[in-house]
Amino acid sequence: MRLIKPLIIIFTSFAIAGCGINAPRSVVSSKDAVESCKVIEHDLGNTEICGLPQKVVAVDPHMLDLMLSLGIQPVGFAEVEAAIVGSPKLGEQMTQIKYLGDRITSHPIYIGTRNQPSLETILRLKPDLILGELGVSSYRNLEKIAPTLFPFKDFDNYQWQQTLLKLGQVFEREQRAKQIIIEHNQRIAQAKAKLANITQNSKLLLLGMSELGTIGVLNARTFPGALLEELGFELVIPKQVSADPNTDATISLEVLPQLDADIIIVTTFNKTPQVEKIWQQNLILRSLKASQNNRVYFVDYQLWGRIRGPIAAELMIEQMQMLLENVVRS
Repeated sequence: MRLIKPLIIIFTSFAIAGCGINAPRSVVSSKDAVESCKVIEHDLGNTEICGLPQKVVAVDPHMLDLMLSLGIQPVGFAEVEAAIVGSPKLGEQMTQIKYLGDRITSHPIYIGTRNQPSLETILRLKPDLILGELGVSSYRNLEKIAPTLFPFKDFDNYQWQQTLLKLGQVFEREQRAKQIIIEHNQRIAQAKAKLANITQNSKLLLLGMSELGTIGVLNARTFPGALLEELGFELVIPKQVSADPNTDATISLEVLPQLDADIIIVTTFNKTPQVEKIWQQNLILRSLKASQNNRVYFVDYQLWGRIRGPIAAELMIEQMQMLLENVVRS
């Protein structure tokens, strides 16, 4: 037992330094592990998972959403830096997690930020499985600690459904994964029917904004854009920026009045009060048709752009119906 602790410290220091580590992947301890091994194909390779993972680490909120929807609780979690609530310390339990916290019962350990997870802290948790969606370098480091799935290269709307089905295989909850997708589609259909009077007569502009000089137009390939189209909205895309509706656009303030939008949704990057203040004080923004009709709505990009799973979609649909409640009545 005295030899194990020094070896762990040496192993961790090499991992953090980015040096090569040839330690074996950890697997679920079981006499039947060999018989129950499965190989999961994902964007960065093939990962062998033996047995049923019991200690799972989520390295971003997207994978946490998918886990929780399947009823899987995390032992560790890495949050997007801009969305951290309070001042959690490495290796200690997290007490608050935005939008997903009320569905967590496991008191996960804080393992750092999504872009810089602590390999040492993850190693101490001895996970059976690590889930994330970052780049190759992060994947290579994490897979040396435990079997790791990084199924996301792209941010297309339906990728979450494909990933959920894969996780259903991993956790032997395939039927639950399929049911979640069915329930999501039913929720879309119900909300679409309720919002039909608005969507049939309104064009919607979806913006990403953190300050006045940076205004992005989000299209149907983004998670919120695809969801809004599913609900029946016609998205406004600036033609002068790109003829391809699948290409994101960054526009200047002066271009906004040229876009014929009845409703504007502004996703803010953790700066909602500041963006609202900018909107109220700027003459061009206040002169827009949507502003004049009180149909500009500010939403948090953490929910609308980073989580991107069935739980987030459910919360977004509820928020849209709440925001447009007065419009529906009129």
